[in-house]
Amino acid sequence: MLNRVVGRLAALQQAPREYGTGVPLHGGEIHTIQAIGKSIGVNVTQLAEKTGVTKGAVSQMVSKLVAKGMVRKAHAEDNAKEVLLCLTDLGWTAFRSHEEFDMEVLEAVREYCGDDLETKLGAFLSVMTDFDAILTLRERRQELTGCD
Repeated sequence: MLNRVVGRLAALQQAPREYGTGVPLHGGEIHTIQAIGKSIGVNVTQLAEKTGVTKGAVSQMVSKLVAKGMVRKAHAEDNAKEVLLCLTDLGWTAFRSHEEFDMEVLEAVREYCGDDLETKLGAFLSVMTDFDAILTLRERRQELTGCD
């Protein structure tokens, strides 16, 4: 069951959507737009920390989003070397459209779960937290031993 759900989520992430912009955006791209929109003036290092992705991967993603007209780079007023990230008007359109999409998904979850929403979400978050901790332990063990 877990593999099936993870596979379906991965497929959703990979399928590009336009989010009202006319520009196809993949899951990683729209989530980067979301992170920038929620932290206006963030730099690449901060964005990497917020998203849990390497600075190199964030830099590549930002370059793609700049080329797509979603993000622009600006220099900090007090530090000419620091590059800050901002959404363009098109980026804000994608941001708002994705927020609406998230609200529609949440509404579908509310409708499905009914009065059990809080209980089910609490149980789900607990299991996911445990699963994340298990994966972290496995990764550490693998780093220490060099084996799977």
